[in-house]
Amino acid sequence: MRLTAANRLGESGYHVHVRDLAPGESFPAHCHEFCEWFLVGGGVLHQELNGISALLPEGSLQLIFADDTHSLSCHGNRPARFYNIHVSKTRLRKDLAALSDTLPVPLNDCVQRIAPLPPEAYQSLLYKVKLLLNAGTGLTGALFRLATEEALWLLASRTRDAASAPAPPEWLREVHLQMHLAEHYIAGLPRMVQLSGRTPEHLCRMFRLHYGMTPREFVLEQRLQGATHQLEMGKSVAEAARASGFQNLSYFRECFQARFAMLPRQYRREFSGA
Repeated sequence: MRLTAANRLGESGYHVHVRDLAPGESFPAHCHEFCEWFLVGGGVLHQELNGISALLPEGSLQLIFADDTHSLSCHGNRPARFYNIHVSKTRLRKDLAALSDTLPVPLNDCVQRIAPLPPEAYQSLLYKVKLLLNAGTGLTGALFRLATEEALWLLASRTRDAASAPAPPEWLREVHLQMHLAEHYIAGLPRMVQLSGRTPEHLCRMFRLHYGMTPREFVLEQRLQGATHQLEMGKSVAEAARASGFQNLSYFRECFQARFAMLPRQYRREFSGA
């Protein structure tokens, strides 16, 4: 199946949409005459890209060139959400030209790391994409370009960083992936230690080395991201907190505001349409 640009791209050369896949649901193998980058905004996706299989947890960023063949399916028991930006080949070349002097490595040399973006980078890009979904102003084209340039720069930066960074051991990659599931991050740090089969001290040392944060910080981040999904579905602040593993509502509000620079009720009002 080959998707054409005729009904996908506007005059700006871009199109954005969000797609949710239920557990067991898939999007069949396809290619397109345009380019695409997408951001995993929840759950875990299983991807086949040009014959290579990979699991993409929340926060993963992927670039698909024109005529690449890929398929996507929901992995695990939690729905998977991803945000697609379709970009014409001409538009992407222009964006690359604007970045050519600042990219850490040429984009053609990029190796796409199968690992989530750092939380700050992920949230910055996600916020721009969500704005694009609701945008109706003359600034839409500029915001598309800004988001795409940021995505391309992140891809190039991660390639540069990957050259010198040691790969996480298999057991740690599996723990990292499993802790994206609600059943595990709600259970918290004890579950993470249990899944690792290591001592808390060893887990903390290895996790900080390979992911740049402590296990406790990672669990908090997953709970906060889970809460955003609940709020986007229109759940109340109290419901979102409980469903994400927070027992103390005041602590939840404090952590949420520190992370997203807005209160949970403000986030719900802006992104749920409720």
